[in-house]
Amino acid sequence: MDQSLEAVIASSPDAIVTSDARGCIVTWNPAAERIFGFASQDILGQPLTRLIPERFHAAHDAGLARVAATGETRVIGTTAELAALCADGSEFPIELSLATWTVKGKVHFSGIIRDISERKRAEKAIGVAREAAESANRAKSLFLANMSHELRTPMNAIIGYSEMLLEDAQDEGNEAVAGDLRKIHGAGTHLLSLINDVRQDDPLHRELRDQ
Repeated sequence: MDQSLEAVIASSPDAIVTSDARGCIVTWNPAAERIFGFASQDILGQPLTRLIPERFHAAHDAGLARVAATGETRVIGTTAELAALCADGSEFPIELSLATWTVKGKVHFSGIIRDISERKRAEKAIGVAREAAESANRAKSLFLANMSHELRTPMNAIIGYSEMLLEDAQDEGNEAVAGDLRKIHGAGTHLLSLINDVRQDDPLHRELRDQ
């Protein structure tokens, strides 16, 4: 192997693993040792299934058989998120990119493997935070909906009753009482307008209104 290429592989932060057509590991860079926990002398020559959870072994073996029989390589040139195994048997998520090359007529596979455990934990944390925020917004919206309903009913009664009393006071020429009733009616109307504004601005109300 060219020395410059060896240097790139050795310094790569991602695991670079090569296997032959039988699925046996033939190269293993330092990042692979760090990510998987296998030393080179313990993993070279071993089947790739050492790095794959058992539930995926059948699919892996079928893919190798398909390549051997037809030359078809569905996953070559693609990037996929998969589960992998550490030396201690624990699973962790990886991002895998595969390439194929031929030496003396024999097919080899090279995989660039990135440990995405931190990214997955961050995505999960973001998801939990988003769910908590959405739950809080729903609770707030429910509170506002209940509050507006509880306030609107008596407020409408106060406004309607003050209108009736105001008409009676005006008919009787009792301007002092009529003035107080106008203040009550005006204050009630203003408060009902504020309640309606809060209700209209609530996201849940807008969502239900727009459906």
